[in-house]
Amino acid sequence: MAFHIDKTVQLKPEEEVLEVVREDIVPHLPRFALLFFWFVAPFFFLFPLFRQGWIGVVIFFALVGSAATMAFRSYLRWSNTMLILTDRRVIDVERRAFFDRVISETSYAHVDDVTYRVKGIIPTLFRYGDLRVHVAGSAADIEFRRVARPSRVHDLLNDLRETSPTQSPDRREHTLKALAKGMTMEQIERMATEMRTREREEAIEEFMSDEPHA
Repeated sequence: MAFHIDKTVQLKPEEEVLEVVREDIVPHLPRFALLFFWFVAPFFFLFPLFRQGWIGVVIFFALVGSAATMAFRSYLRWSNTMLILTDRRVIDVERRAFFDRVISETSYAHVDDVTYRVKGIIPTLFRYGDLRVHVAGSAADIEFRRVARPSRVHDLLNDLRETSPTQSPDRREHTLKALAKGMTMEQIERMATEMRTREREEAIEEFMSDEPHA
């Protein structure tokens, strides 16, 4: 998964991917079922079609080929549309077509609020909904639809907001402990080390900028 993400977005040095969120598969099941029927149906008419000569052969392969192409396109769009949460920012990747991809991002320091909405009987039963990240300033909000368990992603985003560099070290350590419930010890230690490293780098940069020039 990390290799695939590295090909999709350019991670910053020492940036760590914490979560990759995709659309829930449930809303896409009717479309995949239809494409499966579209692909399988011509095989039930294989011999009658082939008895029609080259016209029947063309029709058979046209139906099978178009179904396979549409299924691959739908899967590619679903698998490559994702919300990537790193320890520094949130990245929205939307795959619209084979050669059409839109990527938007924002740091946690610029996130004003995070909201989600679950509307309808089916989304309520299968626990998926729409998530919106409200971005400060004139930048457009980030909206990700059909998120599985949006409440969990909502809570994770709010926790990550509090670990941004704009928060005090004590507050970030407190939030890190809250995140520890859903992380392994190795992940916790790595995140804490990266936070301390960034704090030292920021302190050095501030010291160098304040040093009088000769």
